[in-house]
Amino acid sequence: MIEEQTTHRYNRGATFLCWLGLYLSIALVAGCDVVKVEGRGSQLASLRIVALPDANQQSSTAVDLVFIYSSRAATLLPRDAAEWFAARNGLKSILARQADLVSLEIPPGDFVEAVDLPERYRSAIDVVIYANYLSKKGQQRVSVSGFHNLQLVLKKDHIEYLEVME
Repeated sequence: MIEEQTTHRYNRGATFLCWLGLYLSIALVAGCDVVKVEGRGSQLASLRIVALPDANQQSSTAVDLVFIYSSRAATLLPRDAAEWFAARNGLKSILARQADLVSLEIPPGDFVEAVDLPERYRSAIDVVIYANYLSKKGQQRVSVSGFHNLQLVLKKDHIEYLEVME
């Protein structure tokens, strides 16, 4: 009988240690993910936009730049532009200080030499662009954090993303 109690206690202790190890592993992995995402940071320093005459099938294009400052905010962003523009007003209030939004409306044949970036743009962990294109091909959610001097070229059914020399 004493042997069974010892074995029983040992199993209970082992079970406890397994659960503790599992929880610590999950916490460690989750912690590493946050550090990795927030440590990456955006390199974006300047942005210009050129809309070709046939851009967005000759329609003005709404372009939103979302500067993200927390990993929580990054998880809340929709996958494509259609979802973003449908939920934008609600998301702006939910994201509050976790993101900045720069909204532009670009008619075909126009250009913006230098987009005004938010005051704290250097602190962004990611910058995502949504364009309200008529074609599905142009409605992609695109992270532009890897660009330093970015030029968007609005074309008939999609956007071209180019690094330019300053």
